[in-house]
Amino acid sequence: MEAKKRAFGDILNANRQGKQQTPLETRTAIVAAVQGGEKHAVVAERFGVSRATVTRLLRRLEKTSTLKAEDRKGRPKLLSPRDSRRIRREVRRDYQVTRKELVYDLDLDVSATTVRRDLLAVNLRKWKAKKRIFLSKEAIDQRRTFIQHWNRKEDELVEIIFSDECTVQNNSTTPNCWVWRFTHEAYDAKFVNKATHGKADIIIMVWGGIWKGGRSKLVIMTRDELAKKKGFTSNSYCWALEEGLLPNYDGTRHFQQDNASIH
Repeated sequence: MEAKKRAFGDILNANRQGKQQTPLETRTAIVAAVQGGEKHAVVAERFGVSRATVTRLLRRLEKTSTLKAEDRKGRPKLLSPRDSRRIRREVRRDYQVTRKELVYDLDLDVSATTVRRDLLAVNLRKWKAKKRIFLSKEAIDQRRTFIQHWNRKEDELVEIIFSDECTVQNNSTTPNCWVWRFTHEAYDAKFVNKATHGKADIIIMVWGGIWKGGRSKLVIMTRDELAKKKGFTSNSYCWALEEGLLPNYDGTRHFQQDNASIH
């Protein structure tokens, strides 16, 4: 009989993990066993709980007339509402401030992890800023006009050969930076890392084109030795087109370029 009782307790607690709340079925069975005349120690051993748990369940039943689990209190809040507001104001003022700087500058008696957790509660987190080339107002207007002109002309767009150049270099002239922001603010001008074309020790420029159903090979562009600074000029661009575009161009498609100065 005792073996059957022990097996019953094992079944009720089969999937319970350490520090996990005791299921309602187990709590009910524990109280029923004690009220049936069994000793606290025997019941505790059978159901895999401590004697203190058995005693606590009986007291709760006597006090509240229920075995329903009480809500857990959870992690105590270390920051006051005022401190939370100060932290959020500061990261909206200084997007790149570090967590340790927040703790020091605001004289907070908490860890940097607590600050991060508080900001995550309102969906504010630190992201690596998106790198984008700085655009003048004139360039922005030109791009907007282009988009408005070609909007809803997908049947023509798929017949265009799109091309662009890309710079490959051994070190970035625009270091990464991290900013506090909301998810939807990725391309807000305030949070964008404005990239610049600087001079690296090793730099290579490549050209490529894509169109519906195909793509060109990547062409490594050649510097113009006759140019004053021996850089990339319109001659370099023409040489790239001769090698990458003309072998794929049959005269029936539009060809797109982004209006860079060498074009």
